[in-house]
Amino acid sequence: MYGRCGSIIDARAVFQEIWTRNVFSWTLMTAAYIQNGHMELALRLLQEMDLDGSSRPDSFVFANSVRACAALQDLATARALHDRIFATGLLHSDTLLQNSLVNLYSKCGSLADAIRVFDEISNKDLVSWNSMLRAHVENGEPLKALKLHQRMELEGVWNEADDITLLCLVQACADLGSLTVARELDTRITRSRAMAAKMANGLVSMYAKCGSLEDAEDVFEDLPSSSKSVVAWTCLIDGYAQAGRGKDALRAYRRMELEGVKPDTVAFVAVLGGCDLSSDIRKIHSSVQEAGLEMTIGVATALTNAYGRCHEVDAARKIFDAMPEKNVVTWNSMVAAYSQHGLFAGEALNLHWQMNVLGVVPDEFTYLSVLGACSSLRNVEQGRETHARILERSLETNMSLACALVTMYGECGCLESAKAIFDGMASTRDVVAWTSMIGASSRCKDGRRTMELFREMSLAGVNPNEVSLTCLLNACSHLGMMDEAKSYFSSMAQDYSISATVEHLRCLVDLLARSGKLDEAEFLVSSKVSPEDGRLEKSDASVALTILLSGCRMHGDAPTSVRAATACLNWEPNEASSYVLVAQICGAA
Repeated sequence: MYGRCGSIIDARAVFQEIWTRNVFSWTLMTAAYIQNGHMELALRLLQEMDLDGSSRPDSFVFANSVRACAALQDLATARALHDRIFATGLLHSDTLLQNSLVNLYSKCGSLADAIRVFDEISNKDLVSWNSMLRAHVENGEPLKALKLHQRMELEGVWNEADDITLLCLVQACADLGSLTVARELDTRITRSRAMAAKMANGLVSMYAKCGSLEDAEDVFEDLPSSSKSVVAWTCLIDGYAQAGRGKDALRAYRRMELEGVKPDTVAFVAVLGGCDLSSDIRKIHSSVQEAGLEMTIGVATALTNAYGRCHEVDAARKIFDAMPEKNVVTWNSMVAAYSQHGLFAGEALNLHWQMNVLGVVPDEFTYLSVLGACSSLRNVEQGRETHARILERSLETNMSLACALVTMYGECGCLESAKAIFDGMASTRDVVAWTSMIGASSRCKDGRRTMELFREMSLAGVNPNEVSLTCLLNACSHLGMMDEAKSYFSSMAQDYSISATVEHLRCLVDLLARSGKLDEAEFLVSSKVSPEDGRLEKSDASVALTILLSGCRMHGDAPTSVRAATACLNWEPNEASSYVLVAQICGAA
């Protein structure tokens, strides 16, 4: 009774007064510790029981001990407890205890041990199969979970499948990201309306992660209104946000509110992940305040992230400073907010220093933001210090960090240091790794090395991305390699299925304009920046046209400059720089 009421001291006092303790009293005391979160005391009670000697632990006592150990996620203790149970001879005939050990090893991150225990279960029940399915999913092996599902079918267990089985498989499909497998599983589930209500959240999330929001929407819309809970809405909102469809995420959020479903902390976090406009964030922030959830750590961190993405660093810092509790994720959100906004990169480094002073242990995400700040500031000393800390933490094999280090050294002009790290990635280089090194060479104005790296990447069978092609065109521009630049630009879509961006256009227009080929530059710009075709954003079109105007100024071409300025003013009538450039050109003519 005292244990269930949360008074563990009273429960222990009553337990101490029992002169003759039997296995039942030991079981109750262990359960009381677990119910109140005292997992280490629950495990210690097993040792006390052995020393007391009045009763021998039975399956229930051991099952409680296994639960406590699973919560602690201590693999060494898990194996010792397993040996202790095995020595009693209880394990062979107790399927319940064996199932709990499968779950224990899964929680401790040892899938191999979980499989070994599972294979030794002679009388597997549905709980056994579900425990093993969950173990595969929890330990990042979705494909093995689906193969286990096939084994269940062969052994005739699939007909017994319950919601836990299905939810594990749905999660496996979501993690695998295979739309084909997801649809096949959906068909196998053969949703009835009752089944749809139970499985909708998992199915919506599964389809969203598999890249088919249309299927996710179909599952969601098939639900009766009474089944569209805040959890179901949140799955849909999060699916939109993760797919980069922020407007749809906001639309779903507003629809949820109109239908009288109140958002919770998870819903707020999901919709904030899709907000890119300060005005939208402030509206959500106001709703968060009305709900009294502003200072919950998850929502506050999401608000900090959202304001940071919009460069509203003051608003982000105000929330950060007001938070009563902070974890490393919270600190990371604020460091990232400063790092993403180049003008505040120094504040990112200051905040990282405060983390160290306060004993908050940075993780790889902290270091990614710090290295970004070092790149913005071209602060190689701080960059090298951060590199040393990464080595101390044995994080140098993390590909994201390795690429960030290459980028940082490239920004700081230390090409040899960048190359040393890149060379250490020889067996694991992907397009991001190659692009980071190509970018480092480009920033160091080493055009020939940039082009050599691009050729090496192609020979390695790695296709370029938009950024690596931008670096290649920059290299051609710096080297004055007109024909090569035009060839790469025209072959982007055909050879690599990449559409030209404003950065690619800028590189080629700059090269043509500086080389005096203003007619070609004008034709290229006019074919890409017509206001009617909408192929470029207003600011991007203005950049391309301004580059053309600068070329006209360099070569004193007044007629072309007038046409370029007219086109520029059609996009942005109040852009004063266009008038100034034309006036300078005409004045010099």
